[in-house]
Amino acid sequence: MRRLVAPCLLLAACASNEPPAVRACQAQANDDPEVRHMIAASAGSEVYALQHYDDLRDARRRAELKCLRARGLAPPGGVEAPVRSRSLFEGL
Repeated sequence: MRRLVAPCLLLAACASNEPPAVRACQAQANDDPEVRHMIAASAGSEVYALQHYDDLRDARRRAELKCLRARGLAPPGGVEAPVRSRSLFEGL
């Protein structure tokens, strides 16, 4: 039984519906200068990391889309992600 568990876990970890190029762009997004700057700024500051979580997620998505477009995999048009308010109290 133990011999069966390890191969099953390995197959589950490798199974993905995304093409290898998409996974490569997701990994490459962390090397984007804007993303690296945000990660470095949040290092050691949980408050900063929580306050800028949405900004970091959006920056990673932009970097991923830039990589996909460079490889010709992203659609040329479409709907862009909505821009979120930076603060809960911004409109007050």
